[in-house]
Amino acid sequence: MKKLVIAVLCAVVAAVCLHGRNAADAAEKRILLIPAGSVDRGILQDMKQTVSHVFGRDTDIGEEIRLPSDGYDNYRLQYSSTMIMNALEGYNLFREIGQSNRYERTLVVLDADIFAPGTPFVYYDANLGTGRAVVSMTRLREDFYKRVPDRYKFADRVQKMAVRAIAQTYGLGSCNKPRCVMGIVKEVSDVDFLDFDFCTDCHRKYRALTKGTY
Repeated sequence: MKKLVIAVLCAVVAAVCLHGRNAADAAEKRILLIPAGSVDRGILQDMKQTVSHVFGRDTDIGEEIRLPSDGYDNYRLQYSSTMIMNALEGYNLFREIGQSNRYERTLVVLDADIFAPGTPFVYYDANLGTGRAVVSMTRLREDFYKRVPDRYKFADRVQKMAVRAIAQTYGLGSCNKPRCVMGIVKEVSDVDFLDFDFCTDCHRKYRALTKGTY
């Protein structure tokens, strides 16, 4: 009888440990979208759905954060994408959901022009080592180029660029398939011809990079 009780207890402990490990694994396979400054909630909700679908990860929208004042270049009138990503260390981003480090990837979304070292500007930037990325909506608007505003083009571009930014944190690069969301972009109008999702080859690469947890 004593042996039976011990066996049952061991089985219960093992089950609890397995459940805890599986729950932690599931929690870690999440993506967090962080608005920096004022970002339209509708844009964020659409982005959340697209990102969740493409990456097969639960996606959350975090609390709004302020852009780091020391990340602004007064000469260039732009924010440093690197400084923005580095500034995430200083924020308690996860208090809303009560998890301290349960996100695989974080993406900052902002409506301000950004640059990376050695570039005049970037639409987005990503850091493979930290799993952090940033996407700027500013140059995705038609009116930025003195053209007639088109809110549908703008909304689609923002979602596609968000996917590209997050994909780079997983190690995916540019694709030579013209319709793939990772297709080559030389100017903003090129984004309009891309799909919202990966091509077959990029899907395969993503699964390999994430060890099939997609």
